[in-house]
Amino acid sequence: MSITIHDVRVTLVWTERLPGLPVDQPSIAAPLTSLGPMTSYISLFNKVRSGSGGGLLSVPWERPVGHNFWTYYLQGVAPGEVAAAEAWKAIVPFRHPLNLRAVGTGGNALTLEGFWYPHGLALAASTRLTSSSSLADTVVALQDISRYAPITITLEGGTTSTVPQGSFAATALTILREAGLGLAANPGMRSPTPFSITTVVQASGCDSQAPLTKGGELNRALEGLVSWRRTWPTDTLTPLSKALVGIRASSPPGHVMLAGDRGRVVWFPASFEPSPGQSRRSLGCYHRNLVLTSLHIESLCDLVSATTQQIDQGLWAQLPLACQERARQAAGILGRLYGGTTNTYRSGSAQRQISQPERLASINQLRDACNMPPLH
Repeated sequence: MSITIHDVRVTLVWTERLPGLPVDQPSIAAPLTSLGPMTSYISLFNKVRSGSGGGLLSVPWERPVGHNFWTYYLQGVAPGEVAAAEAWKAIVPFRHPLNLRAVGTGGNALTLEGFWYPHGLALAASTRLTSSSSLADTVVALQDISRYAPITITLEGGTTSTVPQGSFAATALTILREAGLGLAANPGMRSPTPFSITTVVQASGCDSQAPLTKGGELNRALEGLVSWRRTWPTDTLTPLSKALVGIRASSPPGHVMLAGDRGRVVWFPASFEPSPGQSRRSLGCYHRNLVLTSLHIESLCDLVSATTQQIDQGLWAQLPLACQERARQAAGILGRLYGGTTNTYRSGSAQRQISQPERLASINQLRDACNMPPLH
């Protein structure tokens, strides 16, 4: 029986590291600078959470309780209960709206989310396909939306244009940057390609007890959703020993998460047909948790990379205190996510994302400057 995909979600994440941030003294003309120093962050966080003066900003969680990523990340504290000072220590970002509408090929709308960090910006663009399609057709459709087909964007005021993927992301990040730092702010260092998270939510014709067959149709299709190469039908496949990400040991044999350098794809077929009393919402929640984990790691690693460049130039001691403190916090947070400690959100994907050799070397260089033990 052939596999048919009925519901699949994909989210693309871009980040931008802004030069000169964080700063010790925030500027009224540049509200994003308030996210660096502890005092101004706490004041802004309390205003945003209470709805009493945070402007367009909101906290990054959709609801105050019941969100696994933020609850575990905040060491077991429901996000609605977290103290502002603890949110500052955890480098919790703020969500900023985007007055931008984006539609991909086939009329598939992209849901856009913007985030402000004390050191930069993040953008998440999500879409969902719910037409019943074959594996191959699903890969082609998602590749068009996520990499190759142009995006039609509508700006505030109604101006519409059709642009390549990279230009769409640059436009959205520019809106976020200008809102935070003013129209004269220079662009920062952007991720050259997005980090992608793809989750199949419902499919038929599959067996949760059947392990993934090396070189089989499913293996090839899933790799096409992390490599995003047009040549996926004939590519030499990554050995499963390298491609598979560690998941819960008690998972059915057919459950897999595949990793590429810039992407993840989740295939958990036992959850496609929920048991009585369950819903498919669990896979949607899993996707959301993985998106937030990936976005947060991408942004924190941007901060680490920029800081180690300063260390290489012998400028660590000259950095603003807010920058030193934020970098120190990032080194500790990434260490916990990497080690999968019990006081944070645990995911094999997080460890894989952090453990890329160049990235791990930068983290350890910063941890050394902060008198922290290296990650192994």
